[in-house]
Amino acid sequence: MSVQANFMRVLVTSPSGLHQRNVASPPEKVELLCTVREVLKKTKQRVFVGDRVELSRVNWTSQQGVVHAVMERKSLLWEPAIANVDHILLLFSLSHPTPLPMQMDRFLVQAERARVEEGMEFSVALSKTDLVPGHEARAWAERVRKSGYEPALVSMESSEGVRPLLHALSGRVTVLVGPSGVGKSTLINCIRRLSMSLVDAD
Repeated sequence: MSVQANFMRVLVTSPSGLHQRNVASPPEKVELLCTVREVLKKTKQRVFVGDRVELSRVNWTSQQGVVHAVMERKSLLWEPAIANVDHILLLFSLSHPTPLPMQMDRFLVQAERARVEEGMEFSVALSKTDLVPGHEARAWAERVRKSGYEPALVSMESSEGVRPLLHALSGRVTVLVGPSGVGKSTLINCIRRLSMSLVDAD
């Protein structure tokens, strides 16, 4: 789930990935603080967020364990470093901060490279549409279209455009990428809120 220095947080959803015998079954979906097995360090095998791993020396009381092995990956993205995703959502804001054309192009080129080399699909979204005039939002959308991509226009303040985006993300493991300050955390919270409302409605 996360990596910091030599420690990582691993979400255990079943005992099938435990490399030890006669161990009590874990609570459902418990999160453990883990280190990496020494042999993995010696062979310079890195562990990334998103990796599926096998654990050993698990202590349910202290909620600790050791990453014993890394399972085969279906994809690996280096920037940001994350494994086993199949979709990238590029997010740019139209205000605070305003888009930088060269920066936008750099993100698009990196996403296109991941599509070619790793087979990852990607989408583009323009946020904070409520903070700029309509003609300005349309002009930026047209710029993205000229690069060959159809952007989603979203406002996290009013949730406008987020619901169609939610459907587009359904069934995919998505990594959200974009410059600092564009509203990535806000969009995630908005998606969570809409997802919960859809579940409650059902």
